[in-house]
Amino acid sequence: EKIVEMDVKNAGQKGTRIVSVKTESGYFLKFVVNEKGQMIGYYDEREEVPAKLFERNCYLECIALPNAKIIGESNFKETPNLTKLFAPNLEKIEEHCFKKTKLQHLDLPKLVELDQQSFSHANSLQTINFLSLKSMHRMCFQKTKALKSINMPEVRSIGGGCFEVAPQITNLNLENLEELWGGSFGNMINLETLNLPNLRGMGYECFSGSVKLEKVFLPKLEGMGPAGFKNCPNIKEVDLPKLKRMRSYCFYDSGKIEKINMPPLDIKGTKCFRRYHLNTLHKTYLSKKHRKRNPVPQCFRP
Repeated sequence: EKIVEMDVKNAGQKGTRIVSVKTESGYFLKFVVNEKGQMIGYYDEREEVPAKLFERNCYLECIALPNAKIIGESNFKETPNLTKLFAPNLEKIEEHCFKKTKLQHLDLPKLVELDQQSFSHANSLQTINFLSLKSMHRMCFQKTKALKSINMPEVRSIGGGCFEVAPQITNLNLENLEELWGGSFGNMINLETLNLPNLRGMGYECFSGSVKLEKVFLPKLEGMGPAGFKNCPNIKEVDLPKLKRMRSYCFYDSGKIEKINMPPLDIKGTKCFRRYHLNTLHKTYLSKKHRKRNPVPQCFRP
C-alpha cells in the first residue's frame, strides 16, 4: 500500500523514535526504532497482517496487533529477540508464523485455528492460554522445551507431533479433546497424569516415552494406533473400558503393569504387550476368535 502520511517522534528512551505511518487504506502502522536505526517494536491496525513481513528480523522485540484476525505465514519466523505479543482479537495463525522466537507467554482468547509449526522450537515459551481454540495442525509446539502450562478448554483435535518433546509438562487436562494424531505428546518425560475424558481416537506414538506416567484411564477411547504408550516403564494400571481396536507395540516395554481393564477385542498387531503381562491380562479380555487362533496371542510374543 502507498504511504500518505508519516510522522517521527522521540520516545521516552534516549535515541528511540516512533515512526507513524498512515496507509492509503486509512490504517496506521507504527515502528519503534532504537538509536542505531534498528526496528524493535511494531504496531499494526490491520485485520489481516500479510505474510513474511518480518521473517528473520534480528532486532524486533514486541508486537501489538489490536485488530488482527489473521497473521500470514512465516510472518515473524526466526525473530530471535521477539518476547511479547499483543493480539486480543486474533483468530487464525498461519504456518511457521512464530517459529524460533523467544515468546514466553501466550494469551490469545479468540484464537480458533493454528496452522502447522506455528510456534515450534520456541524454546522460551512457558504458558499457553487459548480459550477458544478448536483445532491444531501438526507440530505447532514441537520442541518447546520450557513449556509448563497448557490451557485449551475447547480444543477438539491436535495434529501430529504438536507437543512432542515438551519435557516440563507434568499434567495434561484437556476435557473436550476427541482425537490425537501421531506423536502428539511423545517423549514428555515428566508427564504424570492424564485427564482426557472425551478422547475417542489416537494415532501412533501419542504418549510414547512418558517415563513417569503410572495410570492410563481413557473412558471413551475406541481406537489406539501403533506404539501409543510404548516405552512407558512405570505404567501400573490400564483402564480402557470402551476400547475396540489396538495396533502393534501399544504397551510394549511398559513392564510394571499390574492391572488391565479392557473389553473383549481383536488386537491387530504383534507385541502390544510383553509376554510377562499374560497373567495380568486375563484371557477373557481377548475375543474368542483371537483365543482360538493362538493360545498365546501375537500381542504377547517377545
